[in-house]
Amino acid sequence: MVTPDFQAPDLHAKNLYDERYICAVRHDHPIAQQTELTLEQFCQLEQALISYHGSSFSGVTDQALQAMGLQRNVSLSVQNFIVLPKLLEQSDLLAVVPERLITHLNNLKRFEPPPLKFKASPKH
Repeated sequence: MVTPDFQAPDLHAKNLYDERYICAVRHDHPIAQQTELTLEQFCQLEQALISYHGSSFSGVTDQALQAMGLQRNVSLSVQNFIVLPKLLEQSDLLAVVPERLITHLNNLKRFEPPPLKFKASPKH
């Protein structure tokens, strides 16, 4: 699973499906009892993100926030989505994840992400 923005130029790819991204926290996270996540909360909560290069603390979500004059609190960057559910289960981190990744995980609370305006990705 690779977003077009992070696709290596020499990687041959075919679109198999479109993915929907959601916010996730552990089921007993301090905000887990809420029904929705505000943009202000989203920016303030400590977050993890996926960086395919392993060192970036910024991604497409951060670009959309920056265009709105906002910034989120990213404190952890991991290289793949596979380790993220365990990290979320054992911390107070929030992450924006592919819905498919956590569909069958009952120990994570899901939230719709707050509305952001993303730039369209160029077609390859």
